[in-house]
Amino acid sequence: MFGTLISIAIGGAFGALSRYGLGLLVSSSAVMPLWMATLGVNIIGCSLMGFMAAFLLSYPHLSDQLRPLIMIGFLGGLTTFSSFALDSFTLLDKGQFASLFLYLISSFALSLMGFFMVYSLTKSLLGQGYPMAEFKIPDSEADSRLDRAIKRAFPHIKQVQIEKSLRSGLMRLDGGKVKANHRVVAGQIVKMPDWLADGQDDTKSNAAVISPQKQKADRAFLDGLIIDETKDWIAFNKPSGLAVQGGTSTGRHIDGLLQSAFADRQRPKLVHRLDKDTSGILIVAKHDKAARDLAAAFQSHEMGKSYLALVLGQLPEAGHIRVPLSKSGPMGREKMSPDPEEGQFAHTIFRTIAKSSNKISLVALHPRTGRTHQLRVHMLVQNAPILGDGKYAGAEAHPGKDFARQLHLHAQFLKMPDGRLIQAPLPQHFKSALGYLEMLSDVPDSLPDFNDI
Repeated sequence: MFGTLISIAIGGAFGALSRYGLGLLVSSSAVMPLWMATLGVNIIGCSLMGFMAAFLLSYPHLSDQLRPLIMIGFLGGLTTFSSFALDSFTLLDKGQFASLFLYLISSFALSLMGFFMVYSLTKSLLGQGYPMAEFKIPDSEADSRLDRAIKRAFPHIKQVQIEKSLRSGLMRLDGGKVKANHRVVAGQIVKMPDWLADGQDDTKSNAAVISPQKQKADRAFLDGLIIDETKDWIAFNKPSGLAVQGGTSTGRHIDGLLQSAFADRQRPKLVHRLDKDTSGILIVAKHDKAARDLAAAFQSHEMGKSYLALVLGQLPEAGHIRVPLSKSGPMGREKMSPDPEEGQFAHTIFRTIAKSSNKISLVALHPRTGRTHQLRVHMLVQNAPILGDGKYAGAEAHPGKDFARQLHLHAQFLKMPDGRLIQAPLPQHFKSALGYLEMLSDVPDSLPDFNDI
């Protein structure tokens, strides 16, 4: 705020001094009348604004760093128009109507011409001021909203930033500007600046506001969740009840913990998500290239994923569930539901591992698409809701005091593109339920095969 006020003051002073100096110059010389000289100031001012507009459009990510300079330049250019008003009234007062008419026409025409000529020239010289990243819409995102497809591919980009970038044309679909709710087609190309795809480096600002004690505590907590790590990524075993990203009623989440724990260094980036109530494997990328590669691998199904769930019902030995889903309900209490007419395509493969005498089954689930709450709703439509899923199955999801009132859904296996297999140990509430059902020995110790189903 203080910097903006200073910019306005300096910009106003610049315009006033320019006007005063020009008046002194012309009054001491008979070279040209004052109105003609100030017309030149208008043209120069508009030309400078044309240059700055083109510069900002080519380098929008520099706008924050250059804000004071930009404010001074714009306000300095805008104050040249004060001479337009002053001279118009002077000519009118003197009854020089012919000169006034000429001044009005020439001021508008030549000033606009100066703006657009310099703008076009600068834009053509600057070209695209930054390298562009490309993202190909995969088959799994066919008919998805553009903003949601982008968000799933680049989880670190905030929703408001996606919408703003689409409106301004910073993000484009097949070279054109489209709205955030535009439905995409597989194979279309989204382009955005590299700096936006990679995420901004906010290390300095984070370190300034996060205490050493909090940073140490959050780092220790995350270290306790690590189950595998390479130079490119970290694999966490996320506990049930911990959100991946923040929301209106979410205070503690993985993204915030990463921001705190890595405040003094490059923060790892999210490349996919898990529901808050789902436990299991969550991968974060250590650097920008790894984030792009991992996000692309998830989108193209190069990752072999398997979830383990306890469901209240009996399913066939194996099968496919293809039920489109859509979101409905009041804000803050939205739920996913089957929607064959307008829902997004959703595909799950399942394999039954074991069945208990009280009709609770242990199943392995492989989501071929990544819709919100997909596995939970797909089990519900099979009349086999997941144990502990009160959101979708109500009281039926809690059959008795022998089972914790927590979701029994766990991301157990993840096979990386290079063949490396990550396995997340089961949480205590899941193991307790399996022990009660005498199913602990049935838990898979390797990635189930879904290819022959």
